[in-house]
Amino acid sequence: MDDLGRASLTLQSHWGALRSDLESASRLLSGMFDEASLADFGEFWQLSEREFLNVARERYGSVHSKDMKALVECYEAALAAVNKHWHQILSSENRVEGLIKQAYAVTDEFYDEITKSVSSPSLSWALRAIR
Repeated sequence: MDDLGRASLTLQSHWGALRSDLESASRLLSGMFDEASLADFGEFWQLSEREFLNVARERYGSVHSKDMKALVECYEAALAAVNKHWHQILSSENRVEGLIKQAYAVTDEFYDEITKSVSSPSLSWALRAIR
């Protein structure tokens, strides 16, 4: 069980680091536009830089050239956070699942059955804290 506890703490630290980095990126927006948030962009990690800028124009109206650079910095910082942390989160999730199966001696099939109503990890979870 010690391994499971450590793995769970590691998983939580990865989620915390992702949220922290996304909050930092989001603060770049709030400095430009009142009440702006990275959460305004939905699944930003699936947007190209051009699409991200278009969403900003749609949501916030006219974007001054000086703000354009900061928007690009926000986009790049947010994507860097995803690229840095997401694979660590998925790897840690898999590790925790494996340790739970081992600790409670359950088969993959049984584990899948009891967890089928539980949603898979999603990057959008980290955006819930940003507002």
